[in-house]
Amino acid sequence: MRHWLLIGLVFLAGCGAPLDREAELAAFRDARPPFVTFQTLPYEKVAVPSDTAFQIMRGSPVMELETYGKTFAKGFELPVGAAGLNIEVASYVVRGGRAFHPIVTLLDETRTPVRATSSSAVHVVSNPRSGGTWRMLILVQVQPEERARVRYLAVHTSREIVEVGFALADEPWQEARSAPIFIYIPAGGGSSGPGQAPRIGSSPAGPLSLTISEMRR
Repeated sequence: MRHWLLIGLVFLAGCGAPLDREAELAAFRDARPPFVTFQTLPYEKVAVPSDTAFQIMRGSPVMELETYGKTFAKGFELPVGAAGLNIEVASYVVRGGRAFHPIVTLLDETRTPVRATSSSAVHVVSNPRSGGTWRMLILVQVQPEERARVRYLAVHTSREIVEVGFALADEPWQEARSAPIFIYIPAGGGSSGPGQAPRIGSSPAGPLSLTISEMRR
């Protein structure tokens, strides 16, 4: 049930129209200071467990991070608790075989970074329930002894990934026929089997989802 609810939420987030990557890229490049910081980034409260569909797009807060450079970002506030957490961030592939390559930074109660994932921690996986479409997935585990310290998380990327890495041609990809209609799949792919994971290009924006659950004891 939670899976299908999430699919519906991502479907609604897509608004039925493919992402205009060039417009998003132009907005990204044109963004000027003042930028938000981890301290001033808005944080949406989420529950445990929860499934949350969201978008990082033009109009999203822009950060200028020392390590990662300029990036659109989205923040979430975690509830107080003692159990460890499994946090999954999925980024869905849009037109041209591109996606927002997520980096997750965990922050303490003062919104100071505790740790961040690496750009290589993202895996390309197939979702058979949505017609074999591909998505990028990153899993972050917050151990019980770390839970009291981690109160916020920010999803962002890096300027290098957006501007330099993962550029692709549009031709190998076609529109998926299953929800969310925002998603694209490799031409010739589909529900017959995922096959070899495709190379996914970078986008400064896109539809994502956040799934949080407690670790099993």
